[in-house]
Amino acid sequence: MPQRHHRSRTALPTARQTLKSLLPVGSDVTLRSKATDRYGRSVEEVIRNSTNINQSLVKSGNAFVYWHYIKGCEQQTYSLLEITARQGGMGVWSVSTGDKADREPITGGPFDGQHHAFRPAFIY
Repeated sequence: MPQRHHRSRTALPTARQTLKSLLPVGSDVTLRSKATDRYGRSVEEVIRNSTNINQSLVKSGNAFVYWHYIKGCEQQTYSLLEITARQGGMGVWSVSTGDKADREPITGGPFDGQHHAFRPAFIY
């Protein structure tokens, strides 16, 4: 699955730029705690000026949903945003490898089942 890894590396600069434009340094934000991951870290939604930053990143294809930690969030909204971004070939979904994985349902994002050090802007 190296192609899937390559897909997100290609989108990384855009994801980083999008995140910086949505959250300039020093921005006031509200954090909504949603879960705790297996390492004890808090999984949160970031809100700035009534805008859900997590949803904005998923909508633009600059992030994907990590379904294991979506409990407590608007699951249907996140699902629709991710499907729309994927079908539109946006962000992390913009590079088609032509392999079968491009046509299979999303379960955990481009890195589903892979151990890796690199992650796109929206980790959970």
